[in-house]
Amino acid sequence: MQAWTNMTRPGDAYRTGELLYRRPPPRLAVFAAGGALRSAGRLLPACCVMVYLPLHRTRPVTVTGQTLAFGCRAAGITMVNEAAALAAVADLDLMQARRHAAVLASHAPRASLTALQSAAAGPARGLSAAGRAWADRHEPVRGTAMMIDTARDLPGGPGLAGVCEQAQVGLPTDPASPGARLVRPGEGEPVTAVTAAVTRAMAVALACARYLGRYEWDGTLDAMSILTAHAWDCLPRPGREDIAGQRPRLSAARL
Repeated sequence: MQAWTNMTRPGDAYRTGELLYRRPPPRLAVFAAGGALRSAGRLLPACCVMVYLPLHRTRPVTVTGQTLAFGCRAAGITMVNEAAALAAVADLDLMQARRHAAVLASHAPRASLTALQSAAAGPARGLSAAGRAWADRHEPVRGTAMMIDTARDLPGGPGLAGVCEQAQVGLPTDPASPGARLVRPGEGEPVTAVTAAVTRAMAVALACARYLGRYEWDGTLDAMSILTAHAWDCLPRPGREDIAGQRPRLSAARL
């Protein structure tokens, strides 16, 4: 399994280990999965990603494509026998997000969560708790993140393209197509699946931030352009098919 991030401390995305006497700044966290590995007649995600947007405590933040600050972390696999490790990454990310994020969002996450749970080696409490929380998101639990399913809760749904159009977020014409490509066990998953999943997560994050009145901008913000401008050295580069041959890289940016 390979991992990519633009955060200097990806294991502490909410900075809970740094600030001892005051609350850490709020975060909007977005989960997405992509790619597909076929195993025993079922499909398993080949990558999972988290995107984090910082939120101001009291007022909306005005951003542009050049000033937007964000964090992202992605994990990808090429073999079915690595699926349990991928599920463990997603399980921990979702467990932390429910506890520490102000908002946890995804676009129609049910199928991905079910597939990851089936691949997990243990009980996967984070995955199961997140699945229940998204299903019961209109009955929030005190002390946990607000849950949003953009396919059902935002104007323009259920398609992500319609949600992005309503929020004035630019999205590639067919962002799901690279992630939908199937590979047989033992074959390399295209690195574009990881980049496509991060792009979708970024688009969901921007749409949610605007819908909640936490971010403002003029015109249209293009999710792919933002990633290209700020995280080009941290994500798999399109055109390179060998995930295993790429090393995780860190940018100098810090969320």
